[in-house]
Amino acid sequence: VDAGNVAAAEEKVAEENDADDDVDDANDDADDNDADAEDDGDDVHDDAGEDANDEADEDVDDGADDADDEADDADDDAGFDANDGANDDAEDDAEDDANDADDEAGNDANED
Repeated sequence: VDAGNVAAAEEKVAEENDADDDVDDANDDADDNDADAEDDGDDVHDDAGEDANDEADEDVDDGADDADDEADDADDDAGFDANDGANDDAEDDAEDDANDADDEAGNDANED
């Protein structure tokens, strides 16, 4: 066996091993880049979902606020209606009392 041929063969094997290592490193880098891109895509997707959820929450809150406002308005209207009714009753009672007093004064005048 020629020592020169053995050394050349060993050098060639070492070069092939280095080339294999380079390919493995390149594949690892590509896998890392794919994973990073997938993570970035997931982050964008999550952000979009959070934005959509935030928007939906705001819509629900706005709807609840509107419903509260409408309930408050209805409550106010009911209060006004009740007050109007009470005022009408009080006015009717006062008018009846005035008429009764007027009738009584007329009766007293007639009696005199």
